[in-house]
Amino acid sequence: TDVTTVLWSLVVMSDDDDFFCHDAFRDDFRQVVGQFALRIEDVFAAMQGNECIGEEQRARSPRSPRSRLDNELDRSDMCMLHQFFLSCAVDQRFSQAVGAPGCDMHRVRQLYEPRCKKAFLETLSAASDTQKRVRDVMVNHMHLNVDSEFRCERSGYSIDMRATSCTSPAVWYVEVNGPSHYFAGQNRGKLGATRLKERHFELLGHQLVTVPYWDWDLMGY
Repeated sequence: TDVTTVLWSLVVMSDDDDFFCHDAFRDDFRQVVGQFALRIEDVFAAMQGNECIGEEQRARSPRSPRSRLDNELDRSDMCMLHQFFLSCAVDQRFSQAVGAPGCDMHRVRQLYEPRCKKAFLETLSAASDTQKRVRDVMVNHMHLNVDSEFRCERSGYSIDMRATSCTSPAVWYVEVNGPSHYFAGQNRGKLGATRLKERHFELLGHQLVTVPYWDWDLMGY
């Protein structure tokens, strides 16, 4: 829905240091987020009511596509909400901008965060060919212990690889970023989803190593 897309976009933009510089903007931001919180609560309530309706009754009263958009959140919406809620949990500055601990959005987050995280965890991921080659080098040449598609319990993110060494207590999380992680063209700026994932990992205190595809291609493996 438009609500979840706007909330997700606000999270992505909040990594800019100028995002919360102006008092008027912060006030508008908090007001909009509060309104969205009530809308999200209404949609979840409608979804819960729909889940209580039997299949036979649903067949007798089919809803239009417009009604579905108004009264339901699909998995993509749930995943965007999870990332918004995660920022509220791990980014103190963002959480304070959203509102006081008892505000509508933080209350809604407490109610529906588990359901959104469940949808996020159910999102499937698969290793790319480049990722497999990187893993082979890490295992056979660097002699690291590597877990592929490692799931971060706190955030719910699937990480390409989690690497450890017998000679060090350090843990490295490795992301192999292919072309789909960047804007097209010479700039090669990271897309919002990639920026957000990396920022969440930084806030969680994880040591993240990113491998851009053009750097890997130059290595000739």
